[in-house]
Amino acid sequence: MAGTDTPTILLVHGWGFDRHFFDPLVDCLQQFKCAPVDLGFTGDPVMPDVELNAPVLAVGHSMGFMWLLKHKPAPWQGLVGINAFPRFTETEGYHPAQPVRVLELMQEQYFRKPDRVTADFMSRCGNDNPLNKFDIDRMAESLTWLADWDERDALALERTPVFVLAGKSDQIVSPAMTKAGFEGVAPIQWHDGGHLLPMEDPAWCAERLLAIWDDL
Repeated sequence: MAGTDTPTILLVHGWGFDRHFFDPLVDCLQQFKCAPVDLGFTGDPVMPDVELNAPVLAVGHSMGFMWLLKHKPAPWQGLVGINAFPRFTETEGYHPAQPVRVLELMQEQYFRKPDRVTADFMSRCGNDNPLNKFDIDRMAESLTWLADWDERDALALERTPVFVLAGKSDQIVSPAMTKAGFEGVAPIQWHDGGHLLPMEDPAWCAERLLAIWDDL
């Protein structure tokens, strides 16, 4: 049971999901106060209250890691990326990553066929149960985040320890893309799974988060 001085795990999901993405992981983290952020893809955004003087471990899945680096919603003692990246698309000196043209096509098609584009992305993630209802405008806006955000400088300047959990079979963030973003910057722990590790193996993720917090 979490106590009054229990560390808080601040959780931020990626594109196409909501705060309930983390439900399986939260069930495995009873030792912590879990505070999932909701970026508003299915309803109103939700920013949980985090005690300013409480110890915090920030955890971002996929795009959620970039969101944490960009917005820094609360002071934290450590930062963890799961299936994460500091930049989504390739640019000079940063590759392999997702080709710029792939994301441009996704954006072009989104307003015409949002259900199809979302379903195709979820299929690549390995998710057979995508959201049935979502905010099309908010989802389209967040595609520009993936296109425009580059948090490599923020990552390099991060003063707290950074850790990465990655999937060897990730079809969105390949092992090579993970290494391009983090090798030499943060230790990478590998799982055989894909892009949705908090759903695929929440117990493994929880064990790693517990070990990371113990190290901190």
